[in-house]
Formats: sequence, C-alpha cells, structure tokens
Amino acid sequence: MAQVSGEIQALRPTQLRQLQSLERLRCPQGRWLGGDLQQRLVNCCLDLGRMVALLIDRRGVVTHIALGSPERVWMPELGRAGAGPTGQRKLRLVVVQPPKPGMLTVPADLKTDLTRLRLDALILLRAAQAGGLDRGALVLPRYQTDGTIETEETHSQHPGELLALDPNDPLEILDASIARLPGLRRIEGPAWALVGVHTGRRDAARFEELRELARTAGIEVVHECVQRRRRIDPKTVIGSGRLEDLVLECLERNAEGIIFDRDLSPRQLANLANATELKVLDRSQLILEIFARHASTAEARVQVELAQLRYNLPRIIERSTGLSRLAGGIGGRGPGETALEVNRRRVRERIRRLEKQLKKRSSQREVRRKSRARSGLKRVAIVGYTNAGKSTLMNQLTRSDVLVEDQLFATLDPASRRWLLRKDAAHEDPRQTTVVLSDTVGFIEDLPQELVEAFRSTLEELRDADLLLHVVVDAEADGEKRAAAVERILKEIHCDSIPRVLVENKCDLSGRPAGQQTLYRVRVSALEEMGLDDLRAVVCHRLPL
Repeated sequence: MAQVSGEIQALRPTQLRQLQSLERLRCPQGRWLGGDLQQRLVNCCLDLGRMVALLIDRRGVVTHIALGSPERVWMPELGRAGAGPTGQRKLRLVVVQPPKPGMLTVPADLKTDLTRLRLDALILLRAAQAGGLDRGALVLPRYQTDGTIETEETHSQHPGELLALDPNDPLEILDASIARLPGLRRIEGPAWALVGVHTGRRDAARFEELRELARTAGIEVVHECVQRRRRIDPKTVIGSGRLEDLVLECLERNAEGIIFDRDLSPRQLANLANATELKVLDRSQLILEIFARHASTAEARVQVELAQLRYNLPRIIERSTGLSRLAGGIGGRGPGETALEVNRRRVRERIRRLEKQLKKRSSQREVRRKSRARSGLKRVAIVGYTNAGKSTLMNQLTRSDVLVEDQLFATLDPASRRWLLRKDAAHEDPRQTTVVLSDTVGFIEDLPQELVEAFRSTLEELRDADLLLHVVVDAEADGEKRAAAVERILKEIHCDSIPRVLVENKCDLSGRPAGQQTLYRVRVSALEEMGLDDLRAVVCHRLPL
C-alpha cells in the first residue's frame, strides 16, 4: 500500500480519497508515465491547486504519494529500505505542478532529491489550465567515475512525446554506469555540516578549532559553510536564503545535522530545527557532547550531565501538538501541566539531585585536600589550553601513565602524582625535594559557563596550588589568544593571583631551541624530553623548598 505524506492535514475526506486512489493505478510499461494514472494525477493537481508527487517503481507500481504547496513538495523519508548495495532504489519521481506562466524550471531541491535518494529519473510536469499538460522536463542522473552524480535535463513543450519515450534504454545505461563504479563512498561516522558566521574579520583558527572539536566527537564533516554578515540574523543566524542553500547541500551529502560555530539562543535553535528538519547543535552543545564521551569517573559523569541539563533547560521546546494534561476526577481544577512543563519540571528535579551529589563529593574532596595539606608537600598544578600537551608533560616529569591522546579534552579527571625535583636527593626529606604535581582539564575559548560551574569543585583545587605551570604550544599562530582565554578562566575561579611559569611546549615542532628563557618562561618538548631539567630548575627557584 502506497504511503501518503505531506500537507494533507487540511484536506477534506473526499480530497484525501482522491489522492489515495492514485495508488490503485499503474504506469504502462515502456513509458515514463501514461494512461489513467497520468490523467488522474493531473486532475488531482488542478483540483487541489498544489504540487503532487509520485514515486513509481520499475514495474509501474505507485509506492509513495506526496502532496506539497503550490511552489514546493517534500519527499518522504525513505531510510535505507529498498536501497541496493550502491544505494540505488530503482524508483522514478514524477511531480506535477499547478499552471503558471513562463518557462518551466526544475527546482534545485527536486534535483537534490534525485541524487540524494539515488532515483532513476525525475519527471517534472506543468498542468495546463484547461486540463492536460503544458510543459515537461525529464532529468536523468549521470554517475561519474569519482562517485559524484551530475544531472542531464531534457525539456519539451510537448510533454506527451517526452513521456512516451521508452525508459528501458536510459535505465540500462544507468545500471551499467553504476556497475562500473569502484564503489560509492561510504561515510563511516555521523555526517554533519559545519557553519561559521562572523561579522568582522574571518577567524580561520577558530573554525579550524571547530573542525578539531568535530573530529574529537567522532563526526565526519561532509560540508563547510563560512559566511560574513553585517549582523547576525536574529531568527536563523545566516538568513533564510543561505539556510535554504545549506539544507540542499546537507541533503545532497546525506548530512544528518548542522553544527554552528557560535552559541545559539533557544529561539534560534528552535527556528533552525523547524526550518531544516535536521539536528542542530551549537558550539557549546558540541563541547558538552565531547565531555560526556570522555567522562570516565562517576564524579565526571555527574558534572557533565549537570552542565548539559543546565544548558539545555531553556532550550527544551514543545515537540508535540497535544493539549494540556487535564486534571480529571473529583477535585479537578481545569488544565494542568503541558507536556513541555512536565519535561522542564523533571529536568529541574534531576538538576537538584545532581547538585546534591556534587555537594557531597565536594565535601569529600575538601577532606582529601586537608589531608594532603598536612603532608607538608608543596603543590604544583598544570593548566593550559586543551591539547597543549599537559598530560604528556606530566607523564614525563613523574614517569606516570596519565591518558594521552591527540584530541581535545582527553583529560577530564584531575590526576596528582609526586614529582621529584632533584634527582640527586632521593634520600633526603621529601618535603625538601618533592612536590605534588596535578594535571587538570584543558580550557578552551568560550568554555560553556555551565561546564565551568559544574566543574567548579574540581577546578577549585587549583586554589591550593603554590605554583601554576601554564602550558602553551610554542610559536602557535593564535597562542596569545589561547593563553588569554586560559587567564580569563583562572581569574573567574579566583586563581589569577597564584604565581606561574609559562611553559612553551612542542618546541620540537617549532624548531626553536629548548631551555630556560627567563625565571618565568621555559621552552620544552615534553614528547622528546627536551628542556625538562631547565623546567625543574625554574620550579625550584620559584618554589623554595
């Protein structure tokens, strides 16, 4: 039985039955379209005054019926059903549009449907005011050897002649070209599009950071869009015209969502989700997703979930059209909570439970801090931008095995190890030769405030540090900007008054020599173990034991 989709909610029962009756008709063999099916399809378009589309298989059976607006029709979601190994569905798309003056132009979204859904052909017809057909166009896909798909259009002012052409020859050519392909490209991970919007000079480093965030989240980027605007569109960020082009690009590449390189307001997020019918994430949501993936301890998972709930609470929107939950029975007092209100109340209740758990863990952390303070050992903490090499540096200094990965936010849980500053004094009083070295979560520009709040109890351990090692990437193009972002967060958690040493890491990549630069700056390569003795000397000088 054919599926009926589209703008059918306002149809009268007789109109809906007229539309559904198309499924009982078959397309004659040896024609793209014809017989009673052709005439009934045109009549439906004229009676309803809207575009009507059919998906017809190679046997001539109608499998899907879609009703659109006078200007546009939306294809149903076909999923992977019926798609062969190459994704080919062996379906043709027939669309009839209401009468209008001028030349017949094939809409870009219909050509996108042809290639995205791997259809056999697109037949676009325009109904004549007096009945019958006015103009027609046949669009065939042409598969290239590199896996891309181009289209070939044939227009005619005599649609009957066009529809009478035998489709078997073009379909044989199509099947042969697909068989010669080495294999259509298969996307391994989730496919998404990245969107950057700026009102001033383009920040290439920031967009590259968005790519790195996407890679860390396991996302395959299939399209990128960067736009410069005088001002951000308050509704859709990039404007309705550019958004329509973006949706077509996403459909063409089978992208399941869009990631914006900025934070979106709740209203913008809702507008974009409704307009695109795709998943939409902003920068903060992507960072939160990465934190959720990397959280390995119970405390980290609680902190990340709390941050996600706090951020998403104002962004919860009503996704159903149901009425209020009515309070029935004796004592009912009229409308109760809507489904939206229930969802928000449950989120607030969950937030309160998580806050209590974190408060309890914070008390336990305070006890451990006091215990460490009684040991008399000085404390040194490593801070810096994410993926600057902090965990590698800690492993080399303490000969430990903290997780090291070449991706953002690999470390979420703080780790502390003893660091012997003077190798020739292993048998002396540890308080005179050893410090406690702590690795911390990496920072990033515009770190979501909800994450800072959720990880505050963890970050506040930095307040107990006697010295901070601020790790930066040596000679990095935007190093000063990233260092400033770290300093802002340190100030926010009231750690800006703690003495610090700037550690310029990865000098093996910059080609500059390792060693002490001043009493406040050391250049090292943690991976190649260069300059580490100079770092120990600077720490000993800055931190009298």
